[in-house]
Amino acid sequence: MRKHRLFAFFGSLLLALGLASCGEGGGYTSAANSFDQHSPSGSPGLFSLVSPTLGASLSEVPTFSWNASENATRYMLEIASSENFVSNSDAYVYYKHDYISSTSYSISAELSQKDVTYYWRVTAYCGNASKLCANAFTFFLEAPDYGEVPFPLGAASDWSVHNEGAPVDLSMDTSDFFSNDQKSLAVNFVQENTKNIGWIVLTKTVELDTYGTDAFYLRFFYSGQDAKAYIRLIDNDGEFWKSEIAISNNSKQIVILPFSSFTQTTQLVTTANFTFDYFHIKRVELVFEETWGDGVCLISGLKCVKKADYRNLFIDKFDFADYPTATWEHENGYDFGTDIGDDGASYTLHYDQNANGLNDVGMSSKGYAFTKIPVGRFFDEGDTVKMSLTYSGSTGSSGAGKASFRVYEEDGDLWYFQIPLADLSSEGYTTFYLPFASFASSSIAADGQREFGWIKKLQFGVTDMYGTGTLTYKDIEIVSKADVDEIDTSARLIGNDGLIENFDGYHNAAEPFYQWGVSRDNKDEYIALDSLQARGADNPYCGRLTYKADMEAASYTLPIDAASNGLGYDGLSLWLKDASLKDDDAAFSYLDGVNAKVDLAFTLGSGATAYYEIEALPKVWTKYEIPFSAFSFVSGSGTLDCASISSFSIVLSYLYRDEDGAADPQYTDGSAVYCDNVCLEDAPTKATATALESTIAVDEGDPTKATVETAESYASTAEVLDVWGYGNGSANNDLTLSDDVSSEGGTHSLSMNYLSYETVNYALPLTIDGGLGGSFGAKGIDIDLKGDGYATVYLNFYFLVNGSVYHVRHTIERGELLAGWAHYELGFGTFTDYASPTGASLKALNVPSIYQLSIGIVNQGGSASARQILVDNIRFDNAIERSSQISEAL
Repeated sequence: MRKHRLFAFFGSLLLALGLASCGEGGGYTSAANSFDQHSPSGSPGLFSLVSPTLGASLSEVPTFSWNASENATRYMLEIASSENFVSNSDAYVYYKHDYISSTSYSISAELSQKDVTYYWRVTAYCGNASKLCANAFTFFLEAPDYGEVPFPLGAASDWSVHNEGAPVDLSMDTSDFFSNDQKSLAVNFVQENTKNIGWIVLTKTVELDTYGTDAFYLRFFYSGQDAKAYIRLIDNDGEFWKSEIAISNNSKQIVILPFSSFTQTTQLVTTANFTFDYFHIKRVELVFEETWGDGVCLISGLKCVKKADYRNLFIDKFDFADYPTATWEHENGYDFGTDIGDDGASYTLHYDQNANGLNDVGMSSKGYAFTKIPVGRFFDEGDTVKMSLTYSGSTGSSGAGKASFRVYEEDGDLWYFQIPLADLSSEGYTTFYLPFASFASSSIAADGQREFGWIKKLQFGVTDMYGTGTLTYKDIEIVSKADVDEIDTSARLIGNDGLIENFDGYHNAAEPFYQWGVSRDNKDEYIALDSLQARGADNPYCGRLTYKADMEAASYTLPIDAASNGLGYDGLSLWLKDASLKDDDAAFSYLDGVNAKVDLAFTLGSGATAYYEIEALPKVWTKYEIPFSAFSFVSGSGTLDCASISSFSIVLSYLYRDEDGAADPQYTDGSAVYCDNVCLEDAPTKATATALESTIAVDEGDPTKATVETAESYASTAEVLDVWGYGNGSANNDLTLSDDVSSEGGTHSLSMNYLSYETVNYALPLTIDGGLGGSFGAKGIDIDLKGDGYATVYLNFYFLVNGSVYHVRHTIERGELLAGWAHYELGFGTFTDYASPTGASLKALNVPSIYQLSIGIVNQGGSASARQILVDNIRFDNAIERSSQISEAL
C-alpha cells in the first residue's frame, strides 16, 4: 500500500513537470507537501532594438536598450566588430552578456577597439525557448584623439625581469636625472651575468588606449659596453612589436620612435592579425640584446605622442635661417661669413687666400676651417643626406681641396664626408646622396656608432685648401636611399671579364653603399675606399671592410647578375689581407696576434647559400682562387654556377678566447680586412692561396736591419708596377726599374720620375712583422738616394694607433739632397706629424702598425722638364739614434 502511494506521488510530479510549458496557465502546487513549482510559460514574442539606433556615430560606449519580448524572462546582449559575430578570433572584438533581466544594459568594460563599426543584437529567452531579435543594428564608435598618453613608471617592483634572461638590479632614481620633474627607472647589469646570455627583458603591464598617437617617447640614458636596446610593445591582440633605440653612449637622450618603425617579433610569441594594433597597449618592455658586458640604463617620461607635436625637434629639410648666426662657431679661427639664401635653403662659404675684413690671416696659412651650427634636433626618418653643391675658385695644390660636411652626434662622436672640389662645377649645382653609413669618423668620443639620431651640430667647411673661392651648400634634406631614383641599387651586371668588384669605379666614398648591403648587426661595418693599401700603379683603390670582434659577424653583400651574359666560369678569385687588431687587455698577452675568420658566400636565386671558409686570414695580401666545387651549402641546396648566383657576400668575425678555449668577449673595434680584385674565373681544380707580398722581418745575418726594399726582387718594370703605386696622372710621372745602383752586388734600383712644378707620390704598401716592435726596436730607416740638384724629397710613414691613422714625414730639402748617390740615416725622431696639431710620433712600438711608406717628390724652383730621383736599399735600423740625420756620399 505504501509502495503504491510513493509511485503515485513521483508519477504526478513528473507529469506536472512534463506538462509545464510557455503557454497559458500556472505552475503545479502541492499544498500537502508545501512544494511550489513555477515554470515560465509561452514563447518569447517578437521585439526590436531601440538604442543605439541603426548607423549611429558615437564618441562613447552607449547604454543598450530594446523593447520587451512577451513572455521573456531574460535577455542576452552580443556586440561584435564582425557582421557574423565571430567570437574565436583575436582579429575581431566580441562581447557577450547573458541573464539580463531588464530591457537595457550598460557594459561595465570599454570596448577594446574604437574607430570601427560595431554590430549588436539581443536574444530573448523563455525557459529553453529563445527568440533572436528580428534586426541587428550597427553603430560607429569614434576613437578619442589623445594628444599624448603617459605610461606610469610605477615602482621598481612593478617591472618584472624575464627569468631566462640575464639578471639585473632595478631601482627608482628620484634625483630628477633628466630634469623633467619625474623619477627614473634605473637598470644595472654586470658582465658576469650577461656575457653568457646576452639579453635582458623588463616588462610592465599598462593596459592603455593610445588613440590619436603615432609614436612612442621616452628619455633614455645608457652607459656601458656594446648593447642593442629596444622598446617592445604588446598590442591589443597580444602581438609583440619592437623598435630599436639608437644608443648614444653616456648621453641623456630624447627618443621618439614612430609606430611605423616598429616591426613584429614572432618567435615564441602570439601572432594574430600581423598588424600593429597600437590603439591599445597591453604591456611595455625594455629589451636589451647582444649585451655581453657591463651597463647602466635609466628611462623616464614614457608616453605615446603625436610626432607632429614634436615637429620642431626634427630636420627634414635644413633651413639655415632657423639658427641665429650669433650662435654659429668658427673652427680654426676662420670666419666664412653668413651668406644665407633668401629662402634659407643655402649657405655660401667665402674664403680668401689672404687676410680680409673678417679674418686677420688668410686660408694660405690655415688650410682648413669650419662653420659649426648648433642645431639640437633629430634627423627625420631616412638613411641618407641629400645635398647640392657648387664651387668657384682654385682646387688647391694638385687638386687636393675638399668640401667637408660633418655631423656631431649627441654622444660626442664626430662624422665627416668629403667631396673633392675638383668634382664640383661653377656653372651649376651637383647633387650628392650620402648614406649615413658612408660617413667616416673624424673623432670618437663615445661608442663609435653612426646613430645619426639627435644631432648637436652640423658643420660646413673646406680642408686641404690654401686659395680663394666660394663654396655653396644647398637643399640639404634627409631622404631614404630606396626612394631615390637617381641611385642605382640594382644587381651589378657581371661582364665577360668576370669582374665583380675592384673598388676602382667609384667617384666618391658614398657610392659603395649604394649597392653593397651592410648588415649592421656588428655595428662597426664600414666600407672605405683605401688608396694606401692598394697594390700597383693601375690600382687606385682597394676596399677596407671593418668589423668589431666578439660581436655578430659583419657581412657585406653585393647583388650580382652573372647569368645575363651567359658566363660559364666555375670559380672565384679575390685578393684579401687581414688588418685585425689584438685587444690591449693584458689577459691576452699570450696571443701573438689575431686574424679574422672570413666566409665567402654566394646566395642563389632559390635562397640557398653556399660558402667557403678562411679560418684565419693572413696579414699579407693573398690571392685566393676557389673552385665552386670547394663551396659548401649552409642553407638549402642546389647547383652553384653563374646562372644561379644572385649575390656575393664577405662575412667577417673574430672571437676572443682564453687559454682554455672559452669565449671571453672583448668587443675590440678598429679591425679591418682589405679586399680587391674580386672576379669570377676558370678556377683550378682545388682551392689555392698565394701570398702577393712578404712580411718585413729582421734580416738574416744582420740583427740591426730589416730590409724594406732593394729592388732586387723584380725582373721587370711591370713587376714593380704590380707593387708600387704613384700619384697624379701626368705622363711624365713614371716608376721604372733601373740598373743604376748604389752599392756593389746590386743590380737594380728604382727610378722615380717627375716633372718640375708638379708633385708626385710613390707609395709602397707594407706588412711588418710584429717582432720589429719588440726586441728589435727599430729607431729609424736607412735609404740610398741619387739626387739631381733640384728635387725636395718627402719620406712618409702611415701607421695605425688604436684604430686611428697617423701620418709622419721627414723632409729632405732641395739643398740637403746630395747630387749623385748618397746614404741617409734618418731617426724616427726627425719625422714630424704631418697632420698637426695631433703631435703623433713614430716609435719602435708603432713600427708593426706601419702599412705604407711613400716617397714624395716636388720641384718648385727648376725648369719645367722631366727629371728623376733614384731609390735603393731601404731598411729599418735599430743601431742608429732616434735623432739621427746623417747623409754620406757614396
